[in-house]
Amino acid sequence: MNQIQRRDIVISLLNENHEPIVIWRVKHAFPVKYTGPVLAAGANNIAMESLELTHEGLTVVKI
Repeated sequence: MNQIQRRDIVISLLNENHEPIVIWRVKHAFPVKYTGPVLAAGANNIAMESLELTHEGLTVVKI
């Protein structure tokens, strides 16, 4: 239980036509910190989430 599983992941930044403009390949990544949104019923703010990863290598793929 609660064992960390490192994974190779791909993160893509898409334009308004859902086409990738930047691609990052991350080797042996796992999350170390997650921050969720703070929601208030009377506020009109956007909900932001943050995920911090640790990894063993990062490459940028040329498109």
